Amino acid sequence: MPRLHNMPIFAKVAAAPAILLIVLVGIGSGAFALLTTDALHVTALDQEVLRPQQKVAAFDTKLDTTMTSLYRLVSVAAEESDIPKITRMAHDAAQDLKVVDDLSSTLITVLPEQSVDGAALSEIESHAHQFTKAAALVVDMVDTDPGTALTMMSATARTYDETKHLVANLASKFDALEEQRIARLKSSMYAGRLAFTAAVIAVGMIAVILVIVIIRAVSAPIMALTRTLQDLTRQDYSVTVPGLHAKDELGTMARAVDGLRQTASLLEDLRRQQETERQRTEQEKVAWLETMSWAVEREILTAIEQIRRDGPAIGASPDASPEDGSPATERSAAAPRTVAVLENLAKIVRSFSREIY
Repeated sequence: MPRLHNMPIFAKVAAAPAILLIVLVGIGSGAFALLTTDALHVTALDQEVLRPQQKVAAFDTKLDTTMTSLYRLVSVAAEESDIPKITRMAHDAAQDLKVVDDLSSTLITVLPEQSVDGAALSEIESHAHQFTKAAALVVDMVDTDPGTALTMMSATARTYDETKHLVANLASKFDALEEQRIARLKSSMYAGRLAFTAAVIAVGMIAVILVIVIIRAVSAPIMALTRTLQDLTRQDYSVTVPGLHAKDELGTMARAVDGLRQTASLLEDLRRQQETERQRTEQEKVAWLETMSWAVEREILTAIEQIRRDGPAIGASPDASPEDGSPATERSAAAPRTVAVLENLAKIVRSFSREIY
């Protein structure tokens, strides 16, 4: 997983189709191998069973037709005196015997050794030669002595039956071999279907797993960075930015976000320091103004008390005439006005100090 997180995003996105392509190529190769194996089984079935089986069936059919032509020849020779007809039929029978003899000789060469025992083929060839030899005597005697030829048919029929029995055994062997090869082919095809089904299921599971892994590898860091940015918008600079050590594009983005967080945190600290300093300065200023206002008010009140206390003694005696126009009389008349002015000034200073406070 750490290697996956450190991969570039385009590599992460391209990893899923690349892996699926590799898996599909592997499945295709396996399917091709299974189909090739089935094709080889079909080819072996054709070459080792079906074609030899056709040769045996052709020999068996020719053996039957030859025996039938011999019976017909002997019957015609015993009942009719048409020499040209009998001669023509004898010639045809001789040609059939030659074909049977050739087919029996070629069975050894055309039948595969892995399918048929060579001794059985040699026995079939020997009995086929005996049959053709006995049949040839019948053909030779049919022109001159049809009765003797009819009598000799019993020996020919006996060799024919023996040959037919051997050919039937050979055909049964090929039938059993055909069933065996077809069963093997069916088993191989069934195994191929199971393998293909399992491969399809495996591809589906791999695709789902890859999608989940890629989504977690790509979307999870993006969602974490999104939540971090939301915290930063709420001025929560104590968060930890995830993915700082990743070496992909998301790691670069995470480091940029962390730098932004640090810068914003420093600016916030500086703003708080400035606000604290401003408040402290404002408090000192207010305290100084308050002190000054109380000092001024105290001096004014002291002056008022001093004027009030010293007011009657200012100037001459109380019996002095007010019209004499002396300076003492003028100061005594001006004292109340001075007191009133000072009291107003004290009120103003008190009001100012209360507003500052």
